[in-house]
Amino acid sequence: TQDQYTSEQFHDLRHDLDILIEHVVTVLIKSWLTAAQRVEQDLHDTRMLVESLYRDSEASDRTTLHVSLLNEISKGLATSLDQNAQLAFVGEHLQSALDLESISIWWPDDQGQHLYMMGRWGKLVDGESSTPSSQELSLAKRSIALDQADDLLVRAFHEFQSVSEENTPAEHESSWRLENTAAFI
Repeated sequence: TQDQYTSEQFHDLRHDLDILIEHVVTVLIKSWLTAAQRVEQDLHDTRMLVESLYRDSEASDRTTLHVSLLNEISKGLATSLDQNAQLAFVGEHLQSALDLESISIWWPDDQGQHLYMMGRWGKLVDGESSTPSSQELSLAKRSIALDQADDLLVRAFHEFQSVSEENTPAEHESSWRLENTAAFI
């Protein structure tokens, strides 16, 4: 009972109780802050995982689309033995499927000294029409010597990979130059 304790002892006991409560509150606050930081980190990790899965899903969708396109091209190639028809089929489907403004297909000569434009689809330049006769005349003029090391198309051919440059100088685009063209495969 309260009668058994002196007021000084009661005051000391109350003071010790206040310190104990303050310590418990401090420990609980630190514990809650630590838990909140873990939850925040878990949310961040989850957000990063979701973004990664989204990117992977997009890449998977693109791959599926490309495989589907390759299957379609493969089936189309099997329907004809005519090399010009096959080339036209591939060019048209690639230009459409990749949603490119224009696409051209180049092939090396037997001596390995030049690349020749085998066909071009999409937007033509220099007032050229897309009729086969004018395209054939135009294609006959389109060749690149493989010793032009600065030419982007030649670099892509030799390196067997994509080459991309912004604001490419005209001297690095020899005879195939198309306005606003930046990347080649």
